[in-house]
Amino acid sequence: RSEERLALVLRGSSDAPWDLDLVGGERYLSPRFWRMLGFEGAAPRVDADSLRERLHPDEQAALAQQFTDALLGPGDAFEQELRVRHRDGHYVPMLARGFISRDAAGRACRISGTCTDLTERRRAEDRIHELNATLERRVASRTRELQQANRELEAFSYSVSHDLRAPLRALDGFARILLEDAGHLLDELDKEKLGRIIAASERSGGRLMVGQI
Repeated sequence: RSEERLALVLRGSSDAPWDLDLVGGERYLSPRFWRMLGFEGAAPRVDADSLRERLHPDEQAALAQQFTDALLGPGDAFEQELRVRHRDGHYVPMLARGFISRDAAGRACRISGTCTDLTERRRAEDRIHELNATLERRVASRTRELQQANRELEAFSYSVSHDLRAPLRALDGFARILLEDAGHLLDELDKEKLGRIIAASERSGGRLMVGQI
């Protein structure tokens, strides 16, 4: 029943199980592992040299050292990403996980685990990176457009404030002259109106100065 349950679990999984007997030297790689590499019929040899040659050249020495360190260390787990050569020549990214069995003296005697094809995950990650880069470019472009619009708005504000200051000064000056020269001929309501014109001119002129700054 245990073997049947294990067979059902493996059948429903996308991972490829593997097993290495460190004492007897027996090796097992699931047919699913070879299908990941494009082999539908007879699988290639499973000896250590042939497997090592299928690893990416940049990872062979490092992976061998990490595997040795895991077996000699105190832990019971091994996990490493690697690239394995496909039948057509390209490299398939994989995640190898293993559980190390040890004897009473703590020596590693067996390691069993699975290999997971990371191709779709890598494609999704590349797509996310591409979308992020596109988003960053769009944000940078919109930022430049906004900065340009702000510069144009500042130039327009300066031009408007410059053009309005002269009429406001004239309005303020003429209102003061009228109030000083003809104030004795005006009633209190007319004087109040001129005072309002002067006060409004001062306020508007002050706002224009602040806007220019």
